[in-house]
Amino acid sequence: MIDTDFFLPVVLERYLVQSSVGQPRTADFLATQATVDPDNAGLTYTDLARISAEKIMNISAPFAAAGGQTKDNLIHLKDGQVVGEWRDSTYGIGGGRIPYDVNTALVPAALRAIAVLSASGFFPEHPDWNTTAAASAQVWEDSPLSFFEVTLPVDEAKRLVTDYTSTAGLGFPSNADNLTSDVVYHGLALDGNNDQPIVKVMNTDDCFRHFLLNTTDQKQLTAFVNQTANNILAAYPVGLSTPVGMIVANPAYGGDPVYAANFTNNAYHGVYLNGSSAVDSC
Repeated sequence: MIDTDFFLPVVLERYLVQSSVGQPRTADFLATQATVDPDNAGLTYTDLARISAEKIMNISAPFAAAGGQTKDNLIHLKDGQVVGEWRDSTYGIGGGRIPYDVNTALVPAALRAIAVLSASGFFPEHPDWNTTAAASAQVWEDSPLSFFEVTLPVDEAKRLVTDYTSTAGLGFPSNADNLTSDVVYHGLALDGNNDQPIVKVMNTDDCFRHFLLNTTDQKQLTAFVNQTANNILAAYPVGLSTPVGMIVANPAYGGDPVYAANFTNNAYHGVYLNGSSAVDSC
């Protein structure tokens, strides 16, 4: 898994800096000796927090560097692995190698947390992190989103959702007539199955960005909030809503039968009710 590392500094910052309950427990907590992994024998939670933060700072640095905002510098799954984040089934991110949630939400959230922790006296070995992590976070907040954006002209969107409804044998209307403007959403990953540059599956992973970040690019933020609201409110298969709740992924706009076959109501990464799967702490 590649996503869990990024949650640690976020949790530490929330509990040890923001929480009145956690603050007085900081010294005892960080002095705790690691016991679960034999490879960590002799290390404290302070050591493990620093090691994790160092990893995050190192792997995020190429994209944050001047001129480094390229697809190659985004965070990829580990070589030889087909999973690496919460949709941890074979087709969970459509064969993609560069997950949407990790790159657009978890990385910048972790960097913001590292900056706050550093400013609060954590990581004394790296006193510059209060500024360098914040600067990197700004780049990661503003730049990765565009790599994952999918915009479908309304006529194409109508065709795709009608074809999907028919081929998937859903047994209810396509709701295509409800589409009156272009469909905009962010795909689950980059470099997907069948040489798809973007895994064109509408999804609820926008929630990670909404809950973990407080972005400052107002034009981008307005567009992101609008597209999220539009997709959540629209009835499936046009959007993500059903009479009994919201689904976690909608493959109607993929344009490739592989998506309809792999993102079904039998898979928790697919046309599955929100609240029934791992994502839905969000």
